[in-house]
This record gives sequence, C-alpha cells and structure tokens, in this order.
Amino acid sequence: MGALALPAPSFIQAISPLEIELEAILHSTLQPVEQVYLKVQTAPSESLVVTNYRLVILKGSARSNTGHGYARYFPIDSLFGIEVRRGFFGGGIALTTAATVSEPRESDLSRCSFAVSFRSKSLLGSVEQYLEIVHDAVLGLRRQQVSQGPIPQIAVSSIISKPGESFYYSANALFLQHRLHRDYVGGTQGISFRIFPGVYYRIGGYRSHPIDRVSVDPIDSGTLAVSNLRILFIGTKASVEQPLSRVTAVHRLPDGVEILSGNSNPLIFRTQDPLTADYVDRLCTNPP
Repeated sequence: MGALALPAPSFIQAISPLEIELEAILHSTLQPVEQVYLKVQTAPSESLVVTNYRLVILKGSARSNTGHGYARYFPIDSLFGIEVRRGFFGGGIALTTAATVSEPRESDLSRCSFAVSFRSKSLLGSVEQYLEIVHDAVLGLRRQQVSQGPIPQIAVSSIISKPGESFYYSANALFLQHRLHRDYVGGTQGISFRIFPGVYYRIGGYRSHPIDRVSVDPIDSGTLAVSNLRILFIGTKASVEQPLSRVTAVHRLPDGVEILSGNSNPLIFRTQDPLTADYVDRLCTNPP
C-alpha cells in the first residue's frame, strides 16, 4: 500500500517530546519521506509513533529484556486492529498486525514488543480513538484494493499446488462448525402406590421431550489458503477442501468468514483478519 494520507489527531498531546533515549532511537530510523502524525510518550521508557508509512513501538533500556532500547516497526497497511486494556490508573494498547496476530499477549504490556502501557486514562482514550481512525482508513483502502485491484500471488510452502493453480491468500485460522446437540428435559416417573405385596400402581408419570440446540464448536487450528481453484484448510487434525465453483455464499464475520456451499455444513474460519471474507468473495466471483 505504501504511504497513507491520514487526518491529523485532534488532541493536544498528539505530538509531544519523548525521553532523550527514545528520541534518539526514533531519529536514527525515520526516513525523509515519512510524515509523523502521532508521537506520544505513553509511560516511562515507552512511546508510540504513527507515520504515513509505519506504526512504531519504542522501548527504552528500562523496558527491554536485553537492557538496550529498541524500536519495532509495522507497515501501516498491516494493522488489523488494536487490543485495549484498562486499569485503575491507566492501561495499555497492543497492536494486532499481520506479524503479531499469532504472538502471545503478555500480562505486562510494558514488556511486550508490540504494545505500550499508559499512565494516563485520558491519553489512552485519545490514542485509542485515533488508532481506530487509522484502522478504518487502512481497512477501507485494503478492502478497495482487494475488490478492485490486482491481487498478488503468494507462496504457501505447506501446500502442493494443482496444475494451473495459484494461491492469493493465506492466514492462520481456527476452523469451526455448527454442531447439533439434543437434550432431554422434563419427564418424571411419577408416584408409586403399593396396593398389596408385589403389586404397585404408578400415577403422574410422563416422558421427557427433546430440545435441539446448535452451537459453533472449534474443530482444529491450522492454515487457511485460497487459490483461483479452491479453499483449503490444513490443520493439525483435519483438512478441508472446497472448490470455488461450489461456493454459494460468503458471509463476513468480524474476525473471519463463513462459507456456504449447497446443503453442506457451513465452513467457519476465524483468522483475526477482517478482510478474509473479502478475499474469498473476490476469488469466488472474479478470480485472477
């Protein structure tokens, strides 16, 4: 995607001076073409920076496991969303990107390389609102590119391609399916009265009746890949393959996709990528 034109933040602390160590780390890595939209000191030895190209997490030596300050960069078009934690005095924000979606979340965000902690609730709220604006802008442009622009081919090392097949999307995924459960409720044996030795009379008994319920249960975790021919899931316990020609509907989920094909059980994949359904729909309706 490259550079992204963003609106300027509306709160006063959006561009503020950082600790000397953090300013030095940032200055050494910024490119001349980068425009800084957000630069905030969120807590001692922690900072968050947003440019037209990148999201930058800065950690001073006091917050580093190695004793040396560092910066971690994420392309701005890789932002999937943010995770906000709120505490009594402040909280924290973790970035969910293509690189961090499968990384474990530490309880102490100040030690996490893709998150920052906050000492101020008001600053946390202001930064959260601005990152949501950034996320919406990124999502809108990515969605437009998927639906209208060319989709580049990708290599999926764990899958052997069929003749004439090219892959265009891949993500870590949790595979889920609808499961029907039948429970029996009610019912009683009633009350027995002894008439004479060995003979009883029972009244008030009736049978229980079934109640069906449907749940969405996780089946397996693995890799979801979509080509110009098929949708393929390879998990640790199960594999699923669906030709694109048999897909009848694609439903967007907040963190994945639901795929329908005829009368078969819908395929549900949770990927944490809001564009999974867009890729599947584009490749089903207008494959490259």
